[in-house]
Amino acid sequence: MGIAINKMFAQLLFWLYEFLDTIFEMFRVLCGIERVSVEGTDGGQSILDVFLRSSSVTKAFLLIFLVAMLVAAVSTIVTVVKNVVNIKGGERKSHARTVGQGFGTIVVSLVMAFFMIFGITMSNYVLIKVNDATAPDSNLSISAQLFDMSVGKSYQYDYDNITYEPIPVLDEFGEEMKDEEGNPIVERDEQGNIIYEEVIPLMRDENGDPIIESGWRGGHTAADLDFSTMKPDDVFGVHKKNVIGFEQGDKSYTRDPMVEMESFNFWTAYLVVIVMLVAIIFSMLGLVRRIFDIVLLFIVLPLISATIPLDDGARFKNWRDTVVSKVVLAYGAILSVNIFLLIIPTISMIDYRAW
Repeated sequence: MGIAINKMFAQLLFWLYEFLDTIFEMFRVLCGIERVSVEGTDGGQSILDVFLRSSSVTKAFLLIFLVAMLVAAVSTIVTVVKNVVNIKGGERKSHARTVGQGFGTIVVSLVMAFFMIFGITMSNYVLIKVNDATAPDSNLSISAQLFDMSVGKSYQYDYDNITYEPIPVLDEFGEEMKDEEGNPIVERDEQGNIIYEEVIPLMRDENGDPIIESGWRGGHTAADLDFSTMKPDDVFGVHKKNVIGFEQGDKSYTRDPMVEMESFNFWTAYLVVIVMLVAIIFSMLGLVRRIFDIVLLFIVLPLISATIPLDDGARFKNWRDTVVSKVVLAYGAILSVNIFLLIIPTISMIDYRAW
């Protein structure tokens, strides 16, 4: 009965893994790591390039550009009038500079539109290289890596060669204390006898590396997992059944397992996959908003540039800083996920018994 319940939870876990793989692919697309193909184009593009270079966005930009020319003319006239009246006093801005800024808004809009598209393209290229540098070397899916993290792994200890060593006295900084002659100070009991601690060495192979026992069986690894097609019976095997049809909790199998269920930590598996799902979903919401914000900032660029004669480019500077912050937002999202995937193997190999 217990095995049947565990396999029911395992099936739910496999569905979560499959869902995680799906949204992770969407996450990579929204970040710009994965290319998307659009009908009528050659090769793939980042999703941000697709939106910025679409005909509808280009049309909207040109229409706003025409309106911005009128706004620039009005801004120039208003600034000239303010300079002539100069009610508040202070240093006047020359009319030549004001008119130059008015005509310059046209050039600024076109040049910045080009640099914005070019900069985003180069930023996506750099992002792909950063992702390649920080992504794990394995070709495993994210779900397979999380599953492997929950499979029990432990170091093998050499109980035949146990040694006993005196316990050193440590100072407040965790360093071993020594006497005046430089000899280590060790802990002693009330009778003055040295207190020893048991030291169990790790078993090592011929290369001197620690021997690790894993819950994987039959030479299988996480690379063999495919949660879109596999069922719990495929991964955890099928035990012999009792007279009422339930699998017995012993080591007798009618179908050999890839992983022994006793060595799989369901609590860790559920915790990690739920945390990862929540983190990626919230990151995706931010990335979707980023795309809309960047497209909007691109379309309103001519209007922002048209106000340069009024405030000497203060609003334009804020626009530029906002664009930069929105473009680099994807770096934080992809780096946070990659760093977590990089440390997963280390987390799974921590020996808690050493604590």
